[in-house]
Amino acid sequence: MADVETLLAAARRIVRGAERDVELGLHESACVGAQRGAVLATQAWLLSGGQDHASGSVHENLCLSPEADEDLRDGARLLDRHRVEEGYPHRSSQAVVDPERESEAVVAAARSVLVFVEARTGVS
Repeated sequence: MADVETLLAAARRIVRGAERDVELGLHESACVGAQRGAVLATQAWLLSGGQDHASGSVHENLCLSPEADEDLRDGARLLDRHRVEEGYPHRSSQAVVDPERESEAVVAAARSVLVFVEARTGVS
């Protein structure tokens, strides 16, 4: 299994890629990338605490911390709306009303997750 620093570095790269996707108008790609980056960040955080296994759900992983406030949990739920299940790489679109606004909110939520994890792991 990858170490905490490696997972967080990958999470940062993926979230930066999601930010670029928003700028390019690739909104669904931005949402999927942001969710994946946030998952890696939460997996790094759990690993730093000695937990070997983590969910593919940002919300499930964050719920393991009483420090995760309601805003962070709401963001995690938003992120998980864009979760791609293993074995189902061609999921259907969420059909959001405003894809640009959705992708901006999802990427912002991923950034919040990164800040939360970095503060708790001491890795930045």
